[in-house]
Amino acid sequence: NAAGVFEHLREKCIGECRSTLTADLSSCHLTCLESIALALAQECAWKSAVIKGFKDGTVARLAMQVVVLYDNALEAAQNPDAPSVVSRYWGNYISIKKLYFEAEARNRKAIEALSNSQHGQEVAQLQLARDAINEAYQIIEEDKTRAMRKLNPMLVNEIKSFRNTILETTQRAVSDNDIIYLDAVPPPSSLPPIMPAKMTRPSLPEIIASPENFSGESDLGSPLFKALLPFVVHEAASVYEDRKEQLVVRDIIASLDELTAQSENILSSLNLPYALEAVEKPIGVPPSLLSASDQIRSEGGLNALRRLVITIKRHRSSATEILKKSQEALDAELAEDNELRQTHSDSDFVRSRTPSSELTVGLRTQLQHYSAILAKAKESDNSMEGMLETWGGYIGILSLPRDELEQKIPSTTGSSIDDPHHALVIERLHGFLDEVKEMTRQRRANIKELRQFAASDDIGPALNTEMARLSAASSTPIMKFELYHFEDLFNSRLEEYRKWSQYVEDEREAQKELLDCIQEANQAFISARKNHPQLEARESMLANLELAARHFNMLSSNLHEGIKFYDDLKVQLDKLNNSCLDFALARQMDITEMTGGNDDHDRGNGGYRQYTDTTSTASPNPTTWDPSMPLQYISRPRKN
Repeated sequence: NAAGVFEHLREKCIGECRSTLTADLSSCHLTCLESIALALAQECAWKSAVIKGFKDGTVARLAMQVVVLYDNALEAAQNPDAPSVVSRYWGNYISIKKLYFEAEARNRKAIEALSNSQHGQEVAQLQLARDAINEAYQIIEEDKTRAMRKLNPMLVNEIKSFRNTILETTQRAVSDNDIIYLDAVPPPSSLPPIMPAKMTRPSLPEIIASPENFSGESDLGSPLFKALLPFVVHEAASVYEDRKEQLVVRDIIASLDELTAQSENILSSLNLPYALEAVEKPIGVPPSLLSASDQIRSEGGLNALRRLVITIKRHRSSATEILKKSQEALDAELAEDNELRQTHSDSDFVRSRTPSSELTVGLRTQLQHYSAILAKAKESDNSMEGMLETWGGYIGILSLPRDELEQKIPSTTGSSIDDPHHALVIERLHGFLDEVKEMTRQRRANIKELRQFAASDDIGPALNTEMARLSAASSTPIMKFELYHFEDLFNSRLEEYRKWSQYVEDEREAQKELLDCIQEANQAFISARKNHPQLEARESMLANLELAARHFNMLSSNLHEGIKFYDDLKVQLDKLNNSCLDFALARQMDITEMTGGNDDHDRGNGGYRQYTDTTSTASPNPTTWDPSMPLQYISRPRKN
């Protein structure tokens, strides 16, 4: 509404005035005020999107619209053709807010790029965010005048805090990309623009547009912004949500998940429950292995993986060949250019001709970039081939029909543990494992309950009630609310979640006691089967087959993604190859034109057309699999 009033003044009222207006009613000044009002409204839309957890790309677009509006306000305020009544303080304030939201938009786009595994774009966006927030911080630091001290301390603190976050995030992203992902960081000019999402527009209140309809004293006397909540309410809700997430997700749920992972790791290191299955089922194949074997056979088994490896080698060879042709085209053109300069050194055409070494910098940089990508891809391919070689034997066993699979697994018929004492040991160990399963099941149910409770926890009504209470208790008719006024409310509501911290400690102690009992019972179980080599052989085979089934799934997924990666990369290489060939052909045509087609440089087959490539195919951009992320497998087969 405020923007609508300023717009109304600028477009309707100023033109009707016959006397000279003061500077504060100039068109530029009203445009500045209108843009500021729209920017503040857009900030509310942005803040609402943040609170509601909208996607980072949407939040970035909302923030970019705030940047556009503050930029319009700054441009109007600094218009040299109009008298300026905007003080230095306001100019700096607008600049700071503009730079802050520009950094916010870039930061959100960096988060979006990270979620899409576009690590180069993440670094580029974070660097732009860092530059923007540093510029805002520099304005605050350089201008220590009394006017600048009027800046809201919350805004200054927010900029300092956000700057520290951006600097730390940028350092992390650059380090990760340099060490792990090795993704090319695009220049700022090549980044896709952030399209602003306009959520506000000037709206003229009906009481101003048609005042005749509101001639009643009661209408004109009512506050225009009675239903508008103070911005501090939204800030307080955001602060509460952040604290709640920290307590629920990062402190409670993360600790419970860590306990579950810890118990699974300990049981895996003890080879449980596979060791019990080997004893209780001395012959035959466990159901889990039968299911895994059926899946592996349905997907082609070991031979399918080998065919995928061969396909990847063929695709990599094709990509390497395209790079080689591109390099040869540039090298041949460079040799042609050097020869021309030696034989026609006195020619004005040659002296004015730009050297090939300068024109091909960009193309050769791309060739080096893709060569590095292929080198990393080859390392990942070799890692997968090594994994297949290591686990191929066990995967081959799982690829067999059920009857042949059963024959490959050692049986313990006639040598099972029949001693009554040993049977009690096994029963006791089974009971402990059942307790672990029940503890894990109940823990997951409690986590689900906690998430549902947190999702339904809306502090909005409580904030309104607290504001009414504080206003009633205030000694002044107008009270300025700050975040610290709601600290007691925050603490009382978060107390509902702190009781879960005790639950975490109880779970930790109960699990430690249970795992100690399992380790003790497992030692007794190991002693009971020391004299049964066939039992140990069966147990080892079952454990290795279980691991082989997992590695089959990982290899199959990675190999399929690798094939798609090479298909996508080939599209980019074809484009680069065509650029190299077109450049070489254009340069050779220049030479032909200069020599009249009779010089020694006019050689057969049109010079560079011999490098024309016909392997181009259509495929989407390579965004599925990044070969710069090496595979890591730490499990090794056990010796039978």
